[in-house]
Amino acid sequence: MAGRAIDHGVALGERDSQLTATPPGGEPVRRHGYTLTLYRKGADGRWRLARDANLLTVQS
Repeated sequence: MAGRAIDHGVALGERDSQLTATPPGGEPVRRHGYTLTLYRKGADGRWRLARDANLLTVQS
C-alpha cells in the first residue's frame, strides 16, 4: 500500500486491489480497481481509519 501524510495527524493510503466473489449457486464475479483510505492520528498516538472508499469495477 502506498501511503503518505497529507497534514498533521492525517494520512492517506491507496492500493490497487483485485477480488473474486462467488455468490451461492452463482458464477464468480471478478472486480479490480483502487481503494482509498483516510487515517487520523488520535490523541493517544494511534492511527485510526476515518474514511474508506473502494473503486472496484466488474471485470469481464
